[in-house]
Order: sequence, then C-alpha cells, then structure tokens
Amino acid sequence: MSTHDVFTPTPLSGYRAPPDEAADAAPFAAHELHAALLRPHRMINLVLVERARFATTVAGDRRLALLAAILLATSIASALPFGAVLGPQHALRVAALNVGSVAICFPTLHVFSSYLGGRNSAGQNLVLALLVSTVAGFFTLSFAPIAWFITWTTPAGSLAAGYVSAGLLALAVAAGVAHFVRATQDPALAPDRTQRVLLVAWVGLLAFIVYRMGVFLELV
Repeated sequence: MSTHDVFTPTPLSGYRAPPDEAADAAPFAAHELHAALLRPHRMINLVLVERARFATTVAGDRRLALLAAILLATSIASALPFGAVLGPQHALRVAALNVGSVAICFPTLHVFSSYLGGRNSAGQNLVLALLVSTVAGFFTLSFAPIAWFITWTTPAGSLAAGYVSAGLLALAVAAGVAHFVRATQDPALAPDRTQRVLLVAWVGLLAFIVYRMGVFLELV
C-alpha cells in the first residue's frame, strides 16, 4: 500500500461537490426542463437555486424556446393566487402587472443591448427578462397567505390592506429585478462596463413601467 493510498481521504458516499468546486456548471437537460413544467415546484430550484446552471444554459443559447415558455407559464400561474386574494376582478391583474411590464420593456433591452455591442440573441435576452416576472411571481405566491390574512382581518374599505398589498407587490418586483441583475453578473453572462450601464438604465425604465402599470390596473 502506497503512502498516497494511506493519506488520501475517501469521498463519502453520496457526496456532492459544492458549486464553487465545479469548473463549469452543466446546462439543463431537456428532461429536467420538462420535469419542471410537469412539477412546477421544481421551478424554484431551477430558477433560484441552480443559478449557475441557469446562466450556463442561457449562455449556451440552448433550449431557450422551451425555457422561455416555462418561465412565462410560471410567471402567470404563480401570480394568480395573490390576485385572487385581492378580489375576483383582480385575479389576472397581478400576472398582467409582472408579465406585461416585462413585455413592454423587453424590446428596449434587446435593441439597446445590441446597439452597445452585446452578443446576446433575442431569445437569451427574453429568458433573462422573464426572470423578473418569474421571481416576482414566486414572491407573490409566497405573499398570498399574508395578503389574505390582512384582507380578512381588516375592515372593508380600509386603506391599510391596500397599502400592505401594494407594498408586497413592490417587494416581489424588487426581488425579481435583483435576481435578474444577479443572474446577468454570473461569469457565464457577465457583461462589460457598457452593458452594466445599460442594465442600470433598463432596471430604472422597468421600475417606472411597473409603477404606471400598477396604477392603470388599480393595484397601487
């Protein structure tokens, strides 16, 4: 038996290397994306936990149509409970706020990115933009019980419930924007200085459109 054999530790069974030990994160396989579509709770891991793999998938320009479709469906479905809590007439308005704001601002993101030398395809920029509405949807889904409790325990017509729901919506969108920025800073997608200026400007534009959309939809 060699000295190397004696002093080399044996990996524990089932050991998984931390993400920072992997040189490259593997892109998502098609079956993983389909599994997330069939079991929506897996989307939380796909989007929030497996950030490096998500960025690698987008950077590789692979399966973007499927990924965009899943993100869009998740954005809409996850926002419905919060809208329903606000009342039947608001059932679709939260989804419209999140998805509609991204849809309005997406062309600006892609055109200006291309103008400033960005190499992302329209599909790549669309998937990244949909991160905002998807993560905002996750947060509104988690906030739905809180909104329901506040609405149920507050007298009808009270402004407090409206302020709380508007604040939760603002927090959800802010979380979506923060995750979008965090994803674009991944080594696989890290922009240059000019692209960072674009991202700051685009986030500001998106925030303004979200506010105007919220006023139009009577959510704020």
